[in-house]
Amino acid sequence: MRKDAKPTPDNHTSTTPTAANQGEGDTKSAERFNKEEQAFVKSAHGQEAIEKAGQVEPSEQKALDDAERAGLSHSKGEDPAVSRKQ
Repeated sequence: MRKDAKPTPDNHTSTTPTAANQGEGDTKSAERFNKEEQAFVKSAHGQEAIEKAGQVEPSEQKALDDAERAGLSHSKGEDPAVSRKQ
């Protein structure tokens, strides 16, 4: 929008939030998400998904092993801060 242009309904630059949009940190959406997530986890479909999580098809295992080896070949080793006792 040009400096001399007047705001119109099409190009207004209002920063006033509307009641329907709470913006970042939207508590209503967070509550709805948490409720729906808990319901999914308790459902039969959710329990099935949890049981299958992390399982790899045998046809994919070689590719995953190759990718892990390639990644480790670039590694400089474990960060000493990880094993250091605090």
